[in-house]
Amino acid sequence: MSSRGSRYRSRVPRDNSEEPSYTSSRYTRPQVRIERPVFEDVKPTRNKKKKPERVKLGSTVSTGIRGSRRFSDTLKADFKSGRIPLLIGLVFALGLVYWILTASNFKMTNIKVTGSKYLDVQAVIDTTGANQQNYFLLKEDDIAAKLRQKPYILDVKVTKALPNELRVEVIERKTGAVWKIGGIYYMVDPDGVILESSAQPRSDASSLPVINSLDTTQKKIGEKVEGVAVSSAAPILERLQTEGIKIASLDYSPTTGLIVVGNGKAGTWKALFGTDAELDKKVNLLKALQARTDLKWTLADLRFTDKPVIS
Repeated sequence: MSSRGSRYRSRVPRDNSEEPSYTSSRYTRPQVRIERPVFEDVKPTRNKKKKPERVKLGSTVSTGIRGSRRFSDTLKADFKSGRIPLLIGLVFALGLVYWILTASNFKMTNIKVTGSKYLDVQAVIDTTGANQQNYFLLKEDDIAAKLRQKPYILDVKVTKALPNELRVEVIERKTGAVWKIGGIYYMVDPDGVILESSAQPRSDASSLPVINSLDTTQKKIGEKVEGVAVSSAAPILERLQTEGIKIASLDYSPTTGLIVVGNGKAGTWKALFGTDAELDKKVNLLKALQARTDLKWTLADLRFTDKPVIS
């Protein structure tokens, strides 16, 4: 072995416990000290609420500028998406509806009534209160139903026109007779509905038949009397007039119906007609009784023509 190799020669340890040592002073094993890390005890910390930080004036201004920029960007986006125009349109529509429903221009103050002798504008207002209603809220059927409760109205048609006109077309009941109870005269239609009352007969009712009721119970406007008697009165009076039979009055009794009352040589006589059924036979029987000079009678029940009763 060369002299160079002798420098790296080392003493071989006799056993495993000995470490090799290097004899050379030039190549010696460096001594390295390794220290173990020391770990300190770390205590767990709780999540504490952060205190609000105080914002300086400069930071507030910058934050406000950034916020205004964000708001403007959001506003532009809402305009582009159509949300803001839709909201503006909705507010405008609600305001328009409120104005339409509350404006005085659309209150039904222009009321016109046609075809009626008894019903006037004030009666329509008192009955329905239409002058306080809005054009768009008023229902014609409701107004017509209230007006039909008037006894003299047979039918009524209600229409409306912008902006505030209400038209009422009335079909009234026609007066068919004068029903007299005591000293009160009632105008009744052919069905017996009482239309009006007065202490004196109307001047235009002179051509109507007058029925003197023996039932003295007073009636009210809108109530009914015997409709069959009312509808039978005119034919009976016309036929008696045609035959030349003069009468004093035409009475009505709830039990016997119509009674023809006349004045003869022998005094007052009465003929019970009841209704105008079999009117020809009844009139012929009455004529035959008046032609009999040898027969004295004051009451003739002609309601049953096959079995008349004379007394």
